[in-house]
This record gives sequence, C-alpha cells and structure tokens, in this order.
Amino acid sequence: MLSALDQSISASELSGGAPPVVLISGRRPNGACGVWDYTQRLAQALARQGVAVDTYNAADWSPRGIAELWKVIRTPGRIVHLQHPSAAFEGRAFPYFIPLAALGRSPVVTIHEFTRKRKAGKVLAIALFVFARHLIFTTATERDAACRYFPPIRSKTSIIPIASNIPLAPPRPWDTDLAYFGIIRPHKGVEEFLDVVERIDNRALKVRLIGQVPPDFTAYAAELFVRADKLGVELVLDRSDEDVAMLLSGVNMMLLPFPDGISVRRGSAIAAMANGALVATTPALKETATFRDICVTGNTTAEFAELVRANHSDPAQFAAQREGGRLYARSLDWDGISESHRALYRQLAPQG
Repeated sequence: MLSALDQSISASELSGGAPPVVLISGRRPNGACGVWDYTQRLAQALARQGVAVDTYNAADWSPRGIAELWKVIRTPGRIVHLQHPSAAFEGRAFPYFIPLAALGRSPVVTIHEFTRKRKAGKVLAIALFVFARHLIFTTATERDAACRYFPPIRSKTSIIPIASNIPLAPPRPWDTDLAYFGIIRPHKGVEEFLDVVERIDNRALKVRLIGQVPPDFTAYAAELFVRADKLGVELVLDRSDEDVAMLLSGVNMMLLPFPDGISVRRGSAIAAMANGALVATTPALKETATFRDICVTGNTTAEFAELVRANHSDPAQFAAQREGGRLYARSLDWDGISESHRALYRQLAPQG
C-alpha cells in the first residue's frame, strides 16, 4: 500500500453496489482545509453505505510525489473523484489536469468553488470541465456560473450540497454570548467581527474567537490576536471536531460577517446553525430565499452591533430564526449526501 494513501475501507471488503472509489484532495502538513475535512466526512459516510473508499492527500508536488499520485490515479477498477480546490492545490496548475491523468477511471470532480476563481483559474478549470466524466457542484449558483462560462458541460453536471464537517452536540445552556468560528485568514470576516466587538460594550459579554490558522497566515493571525486580546476576546484554537461541536452548542449568537455574503457553501455557518446558535451574517447574494428566515443579517458594523445588543437583551425575539437555522442545517444529512454519491458511482463504473 502506498505510504501517503489513507485507506478507510479495503476495496476487497465492501462493495455497496457501487464500484470502489478514491477521493483526492490536498491538505498541507499541519494546515487547515475545509475541503479536506469534507472529504474525510464523505469517505466515512460512503463507508457506512458499504462503498469501498480510500482517501488520498495530494500535497507533495515533487517529482516523487507526482509519481506516487500517478500510481493512485492509475490503479485499475475504481473511480477517481477529485475535490477541487483544496488548500494544497493553491497556486498550482497540475491539479487541474488530474482528470486527464484519470481518463478511463471515470474521473469525477466536485468543484467547491468556481465563481470566486480569478481569470486564470477559470481558464484552467476548462481542463476539469473537458476531462471529467461528471462534475458535481455544491450549489445551483456555482453550477449555473460554470455552465454560462463553458456551456457544453451542463449535461454532465449535478448538484450535491455540503453538510457540516462538525458533528452535533447535545443542547446545553449558553456559556458564550458572541462568537466567530472558522478558518482564520483574510476575506473570512474576522476583521469585521472584531470591528463589531470594538463597537459594543462587551464587558458584560463572553466573546470567543474559535478556529484554526493555516500555516501561510500565521503572521496575519498574530496581528489579529493582539487586537482580540485587547478587546477581551478569548481565543479557542485548534480543537478537535467534537470539542468544537460542544463549544458551538454553548454559543448564543455566531457573528459571521462574510465579505461576499452567506451561502450554502459556508460550512462554518451550517455547523453553528446545526448546533443551535443564532447566526448573524451578511445577506446572501444569490440564494436569498434559503436564508430569509433562518438567520439575521446586517451590512455594516453599526447594524451588527445593534443585532448583538438586541439579541443579548431579548434572545426570544429571534427564536424563530434560530430554530429555522437549526432545522435547515440538520436537513443537510451526510447519509443523504453519500447516497447521492453512491448512486452516481453506480452509473459511472470505470471503463477499465
């Protein structure tokens, strides 16, 4: 067995009515990657469905690492399913051509993000579009944008939503009045969260910043943490998924002021909702109907500060949004998601 291959279930042990599959994504050593976490949860759910599934961390782009990846891709008798983009793929063209290397292995690609790609990334994505046998998008918005960019792909696309990478914890009394949760890097709303904390009188509030710092952003995070400390914000970093679930179940309001709006791809928001927090965030740019009644929204620091004050003084006024968010997030079920994948794999048995 290849040393970098994290085998979840032996292909000879299970079939589940679907061909074996290898899920490929990339996490840097000691780094956070939401797509890698998603890949692991999907593998676990597929295994419960009886699918023989392996995961492979494509993070070594040396000649030796590429040679090992080639062996994984060319192993006969199983589907190659690429999760794109992943943290270890950033700034690299080679991952776009994994479906080309996997021809004859029924390559499937889940494109977790297309609309935010820059021009060069969209051009490179044509390789994914052309050589994948099937393309999965996590939202209708992402699929429609990709199909407008490259119309020939529409007939080989489907939508399978994501679910929370964080498990569910039992309900418990709140011990955190206000929190932020997510990967701590630019363009995730962390600075805006601290702007709101700075604006409110948080002496009577328990405020936490929960998350992980990718290796490339330690300097950025260090500056944020100095500011957070001055504001009395407690840092809770690098906890296990189970610990995070327990933390989220004790949060009254989760403030996630994403610069580009809430969407169904925001795993941190889904995790917070599923564990009972009221999510305050920026309005959805596309899926407006989905989020109309399951969160509260604002656009400015002043608006978010007022929402924090209102919820702290009378949480009951937002009970409908809190419960709506919890029910919505829990409807995104891993067993249903894995069954959709298993049905697709059955249709795409490898050609050789």
